[in-house]
Amino acid sequence: MMIRSLIFAVITSLVIAACANAPATTVITVPAPHTAVALPTASAPNPGAAVAPLAVDTEYLTMQKAAQIMSCNADIITANDTYSFICIAADGHSTDVQLSRYAIPAEARAAFDAARGATATQCFHNYLAAEWQNDEQPADTAQPLRHRFYAWQAGTWYVKAHAFDIDGQPATVSPAELSEAIYQSADYNGFLPAIEEGGGCQ
Repeated sequence: MMIRSLIFAVITSLVIAACANAPATTVITVPAPHTAVALPTASAPNPGAAVAPLAVDTEYLTMQKAAQIMSCNADIITANDTYSFICIAADGHSTDVQLSRYAIPAEARAAFDAARGATATQCFHNYLAAEWQNDEQPADTAQPLRHRFYAWQAGTWYVKAHAFDIDGQPATVSPAELSEAIYQSADYNGFLPAIEEGGGCQ
């Protein structure tokens, strides 16, 4: 009995020693595979796509073309829906013109009537127009300062051209000629306002 106990003790000590001397097990953790994230890619430009043009008033284009037709200063001045330019022939001789756009034709007609006063109307391409002249006689000059005007109303447009001659002798483009250039420019590009029923001139 004593021998069996001794043998069991020896075997037990050998097992314990073997376990103590066994190499440690290394646990390797395999990382989970990454999930690919789709990044947005820049779309290639479409060569056929139309580029939206900058908005430009038809009145501005009309006046710009008219200034070119008459070889005048092409710098168009804009202020409060009014577009204007000037033609300078010489010192003391010039013609300026302005085109004003109103919200409704009645407002343009009121501006036209206020400018012409008692001057009779005439026809200008089926639009109402008026032409008049004012002379100033300064005390220190022999010749009058001459102002010539030509005005017309087309729908919501009111156009007024003014020529100034310091010695009373016309030496610059006439207001009627400048008005014709504006009309031709607008007509060529299809910008002319429609004539309302009963609002034209025959």
